[in-house]
Amino acid sequence: MFTNLLIITVLIIAFWMAATAFYLYTSRQQESLEKEIEAVQKLLDKSKP
Repeated sequence: MFTNLLIITVLIIAFWMAATAFYLYTSRQQESLEKEIEAVQKLLDKSKP
């Protein structure tokens, strides 16, 4: 019985760690995308007559 609980606990911890890592990775990607979008908008504003 305790081995089943141990397996479930390990799976929950592993899932939680994976979800946290995914969140951190995607939030960093979003920051870099925002900077790139701002740079493109500045270039487009400069090219307007």
